[in-house]
Amino acid sequence: MDHKNKIYIFRWGVELMLIWSVLVGPLCIQAAATFASKDLGGNSDSIRLVLQMSKRTYRAGQPIPLAVYLENVSKNEQYYVGTELGNLFSIESFHYIELEITDERGRTVPIGRGAGTSIWKPGETIADKLSTQYIQLGPNMIFGVKNGNDLSLQPGRYQLRAIYHELEAINWSQDERKALRVPVWTRTIVSNSVAITISR
Repeated sequence: MDHKNKIYIFRWGVELMLIWSVLVGPLCIQAAATFASKDLGGNSDSIRLVLQMSKRTYRAGQPIPLAVYLENVSKNEQYYVGTELGNLFSIESFHYIELEITDERGRTVPIGRGAGTSIWKPGETIADKLSTQYIQLGPNMIFGVKNGNDLSLQPGRYQLRAIYHELEAINWSQDERKALRVPVWTRTIVSNSVAITISR
């Protein structure tokens, strides 16, 4: 991973210290290693997806910064999650986080989306894939993306939420997944919903 485009967050209790170099890029936290669970997909309450915004009111055309991250809220479970998660507006080959927006009438707001295509080299193993496309997420660790440039909306009221998708590991055989010391999180996760208002 290219550390020039990383946002690191170190968490002690409820305090956060942010160190960043760019507005778009992965966001992660380091914490103590823990023992792995053998659950193939993950307990539904072990990993959550959090959408954060610094304020709730913006002017039309003003950039709307977003931060979305996966958080391990379990006591002693550890999982692999994807590292290349896109920019919230793209669909990636292996895993990604997408942003969904609805207006005050509940209608989906169209936003421009791109698509990335990646393929594995012949002979690449599960271990190779884990080392290049995944990160271990232990208790109290977070990993995600921050985007401060790509979203602006017309005047109105909106609801925003994010969704995490894992596309690669769900195609591995059950035997391959059972053999992992640390399981890959494969369940789709929907974040909290955030209401914002765009003024003229």
